Amino acid sequence: MNLIYVYKAVGAALLIFSGVYISLGYARAVAREIDAAKDAERLIRYIGECIAYRGDSISDIIGSYVSSCEAARAVWQRAGETSLSEALSGDSLPFDPETHRIISEFSASVGRGYREPQIELCRSTAAKLASRIGELEASKKDRLRVGSAICVFIFLSLVIMLI
Repeated sequence: MNLIYVYKAVGAALLIFSGVYISLGYARAVAREIDAAKDAERLIRYIGECIAYRGDSISDIIGSYVSSCEAARAVWQRAGETSLSEALSGDSLPFDPETHRIISEFSASVGRGYREPQIELCRSTAAKLASRIGELEASKKDRLRVGSAICVFIFLSLVIMLI
């Protein structure tokens, strides 16, 4: 009879550890969204500088960009090979929906027009992304708290049901 309680205790401990693991995974995903948004802002500033001082195409500019964010690097490599719009239409993008919308609007307009309006487009889009990054960083603590609370609640509920 005592062996049953040992199995239940081990099962409960495994559930609690898996809840902590999922919670940590959620924290990594939130951090990845912020890092990807920061990298997108750096890319757009880089595009603006390259448009101002060089005459390269947008694909060449994106292809020459060295990303510091592992999650966004694959997106920028696809954008350098095809186009930014096509790269942003793929699955498993590291951006939150609002950041994705801002970058998509940018990709629809960049490369169409004269130099000065393109530079201004890069400046205004970088400013929008900077604002969005501020919002993401401000809400990070609350998002992590809610995500962790939900994970703990679900797994403790399972533990209670099993015991």
